[in-house]
Amino acid sequence: MKTLVLMRHGDASENPAGDFERQLSDRGREQCRETAVQLLGEGLQFTAVISSSGVRALQSAQIVCDIMDLACLPEARASLYLAEASLYLEAVRSAPDEISTLLLVAHNPGLSELAVQLQRGGTSLGTAEHVVFRRKIERWSEFSA
Repeated sequence: MKTLVLMRHGDASENPAGDFERQLSDRGREQCRETAVQLLGEGLQFTAVISSSGVRALQSAQIVCDIMDLACLPEARASLYLAEASLYLEAVRSAPDEISTLLLVAHNPGLSELAVQLQRGGTSLGTAEHVVFRRKIERWSEFSA
């Protein structure tokens, strides 16, 4: 059994230096704390966390890791910054098979597009919202809708 959680980053402040450097706003940090508590309430315990290397996504992932007291640290990937759905799915499918529960923190529109594909419908993820997918598979390479 493999469990994937897709989470959009929390609300971010504007940054004149550029989009990549945008940091979480106070509201965004609170949103991520609330999401972490929800994930704990759902009984999820991640064995790996992958994040876009965009500052707001990485900050969101770190807040979740801290509040959930996870043994793992977020793995930042530059290729996931504002990526398309296909790249997010590729990251999931290339995860090591010893990982049973994976959190992917990233950006719209690609993240929501992947969520819609995996749900075969649905709506866009708001800031710090998450969706859970469970599949009866042995290998991440088998993960699909």
